[in-house]
Amino acid sequence: MKKTVIAVVVTHNRLNYLKRCLNYIEIQERKVDQILVINNASTDGTYNYLKTKKNVYVINQKNLGSAGGWYTGIKFAKQNYFDYIWMMDDDGFPDTKSLKILVDKITNKHSCISSIVVNEEIRNLLVFPMPKINYFGNPIIFSLFRKIKKLDTLNYKYPNFYNYAHLFNGALISLDAVKKIGNINKDFVLYGDEVDYFYRLKKVGKVESCTLAYHYHPDISKRKISKNAAYYYLRNSIFLNFKYFDNPHLRSLLNFFVLIFRLFYRNGFFQTMIFVLSIKKNIFIASIYDAYSNRLGKIDK
Repeated sequence: MKKTVIAVVVTHNRLNYLKRCLNYIEIQERKVDQILVINNASTDGTYNYLKTKKNVYVINQKNLGSAGGWYTGIKFAKQNYFDYIWMMDDDGFPDTKSLKILVDKITNKHSCISSIVVNEEIRNLLVFPMPKINYFGNPIIFSLFRKIKKLDTLNYKYPNFYNYAHLFNGALISLDAVKKIGNINKDFVLYGDEVDYFYRLKKVGKVESCTLAYHYHPDISKRKISKNAAYYYLRNSIFLNFKYFDNPHLRSLLNFFVLIFRLFYRNGFFQTMIFVLSIKKNIFIASIYDAYSNRLGKIDK
């Protein structure tokens, strides 16, 4: 019996990207059975555009962050008895063969198979490099080359599957696995929800990336980081370090310095210093305090 697949896209104020993403879903060699868009309160014309898409089911909701969007999408897929949910953000788009490859490769032992996320302009570069994995199944800390950054290197060493996945960028997830582990934790809001779900899915089945299936994505290395995004990244990373990883204190310290570096690189010296020296609602103090207090949820702007 043919397995049913629902493609779920979460969007917020990226209409042009969304149009491209939906187009590539529609022209897949293996057709999806349903397309669902979760519109997180977009104000850029997305609402009116989606009203013209008769083949797309739309759920409009207030902006609950990416985690809230995924929660709604998974809930819909489960309630409507699909076999698989194919999940992606609005800014990336799948290769036309991706879904066919994923459906052909997934087995009853898998809870998820995901695509490799490739730079849309430089197709040999990975937008989200693959971490090398240690004995505990976690990304390694101590290594000169901690991540695989090029597609040809990944394909040469791992010609079919790699034992890690960056979820929600072309991830095909079994609804049987979802029934066992439950839905996304909405309290992550931004960042970390995909890591948490990755490790939860691993408890009930294999989670791998198929190195033959590609999901194209813009380069994000120069995107500015908002104050709220910086808070969620650091808070959620520290929280997850203590929930799943070895050496959580060291990993949390590395997350702090990674955030500082990214802020300097993307936002510039002046704005970074405003974040660092801010007295009222200092994001670094707040995120660290909330993480160690196991306090998740959405913060006030």
